This record gives sequence, structure tokens and C-alpha cells, in this order.
Amino acid sequence: VRYPAEVKEAAESGESVWDPLAEKFRDVALNNRSTLFFTNSRAMAEKITLKINEQSPTLLAYAHHGSLAREIRSEVERRLKSGELRAIVATSSLEMGIDIGSLDQVVLLQSPPGIATTIQRIGRAGHSVGQESRGSLFPVHAADFVEAAALSAATVARDLEPLKPMIGALDTLSQVIISMCANETWKADDIYQLVKRSTPYQHLSREQFDLVMELLAGRYAGSRVRELQSRIIYNRIEGTVAAKKNAVFALYNSGGSIPDRGYYQIRHADTGAKIGELDEEFVWEARVGDTFALGTQHWQVRQINHNDVLVKPAATGNAPPFWRAERNNRSHHYAQRIGEFLYQAND
Repeated sequence: VRYPAEVKEAAESGESVWDPLAEKFRDVALNNRSTLFFTNSRAMAEKITLKINEQSPTLLAYAHHGSLAREIRSEVERRLKSGELRAIVATSSLEMGIDIGSLDQVVLLQSPPGIATTIQRIGRAGHSVGQESRGSLFPVHAADFVEAAALSAATVARDLEPLKPMIGALDTLSQVIISMCANETWKADDIYQLVKRSTPYQHLSREQFDLVMELLAGRYAGSRVRELQSRIIYNRIEGTVAAKKNAVFALYNSGGSIPDRGYYQIRHADTGAKIGELDEEFVWEARVGDTFALGTQHWQVRQINHNDVLVKPAATGNAPPFWRAERNNRSHHYAQRIGEFLYQAND
């Protein structure tokens, strides 16, 4: 856990800690071939990226998060692997499942929301045989420093949060039923017997299953909620189930169990190419002619329609956009470790 003297002085004097932190991170990026910075929010990733690049003659870092288009994220990953880019400032989008090559250092800006998350992020460094994974944690305010102290001790001790499998999720069950019936007709009894063989639904009652089937058959569509329209053809006499075409289309185009966040698409006004996503509240407050920073570039709003925000590059811009949907839920296990640390500190 690192708390640079210049950052401490800025905090004690009431000044912004971001400028000295950015200077420290700029030095880290320059001294390494490849560095991965982790933040807890997309807005923070954009802000730190701008700060790191602000006083540098060349582009050192690029932001990486879920609200940037997939093509942009892939290009950023390629540039880091090839050595064209010194650093990436990411959210959980680079925690797992993506190969970005060998990393010299992992830097955590603010305490991550969990112990397992911290180990996962630090583990992105030191992938070669015989190497150790090392990371630096930089708190940015007093409460964050307390969390960092408890987090670092738990991380070294491998005191991970206990796993708790999700049991009986009926929304996921609905998607399972539609996917099963997408290409063939099933007997409702056979579906019930099959799903009960899986651990999450081994205690699923027939009453719950039948209620889900009625929901998918459109029984509650009379409430005028569009999402409750019928998704399956349920022949109650013969007990057969088949999925409707619109249900299969919705299944393959959905985000699984991830809810629709109501984001607007950012598209280039000339080419229509997707650049990223914006929070609907940010768009409501935006006006044609406004500028903002996203992905180390500045953009000017040229048009706003029901689904898209059309933009063009701008010479300068205002602060990065905000995303209201971001929330880091601290686990009970992690909260207990913080409480224990404070209790011992008081003694």
C-alpha cells in the first residue's frame, strides 16, 4: 500500500490529490514497458487516463471499460501487447479472460470492492513460470486508506470471500426453458425433470415451475407490460412446449441475465461507427454542441435521437461523462475485516 508524500501533503492542505497521483502514475508508465492500472469506475478510468496523458508529448495510456466499443477495446489490448502503448487504465473489464501479454506492474487506484477481486487484479502480472504477481495499491482518501490496510492484510493471507452459489434463479430458468425449446418441442414434464437434475434447481417445486411456464405463455400480458408478452406456445392439453420465433430472437440478442441499462450508443456522425455507450441521464443533460472526453479523445455532440448520440472529434473537451449504473457492493466478509481492523486500531 503506497501513500506518496506529495499526495498526503495535497490531501492535508485541502488540494486535489489527482495531479500528484497522475504525476506518480505517469512516472510508473514511463519506467515500465507495460503497466495495467485498475480503477473502480469507468468515469475514474477516463479521468486518470486524461491526467496521465496531459503532460506527456506522446500517448502513454488508454482507457478500457465496458462503455467503449468492443473494437476499440480490442485495439487497445493489441497495442499494449505489441509495445505501442505503455499502459492501460481499466475497470473490471480486464480482470479475467483476456490475454494482454506480459505486464511489468499492476497498479490499483482505490481499494477494490473485494478480496478475491484484488487477488484477481494483481494476478494479471507475473504470468511467466517462476514469477510472482505483484501489485501496488494507492488509496486516495482517509476512509480508503483504512479499507486498503484491511484489504492488504486479507490479500496476503488469502482470506477470500466464501463462495455462495446462486440457487433457484427463476429469471435464468426462463431463459433455459426458451433455449431448450428454440429448436424442438418438449414435454413440460421432461423439462421439469431435466432442470431438477442441476444443482441450482434441485429443490425447485412444481408450483414454481408451473408459474414460470404460465408467465412465459403470456398469462400476465394483460397488465400491458411489454416484457410479459408470450414467449412460448404452451399446449396444456398435450403438455407440450415450443418457443416462439420472437422469443428465440430476444434470447440471442439479450445480455443473458444482465439487465438492460438504457444506455445510448455513441456513433461517429460521418461513418456511423460505434464508439461506446453513454448513460441516459448524462444524455438527458447534454445539448448539441457540448463536448466530452472519452477514450483519450474529445468529442462534440452533433445530434441526439431516440437511441444514438452522433458525435465528431473536437480539439478540446470537458470532463469525461458519468455512468449512474456503477456501484461496487462490498461483501459482508470484506466489511467484517474492515471492522476488525478498526476495532484493533482503537485498542
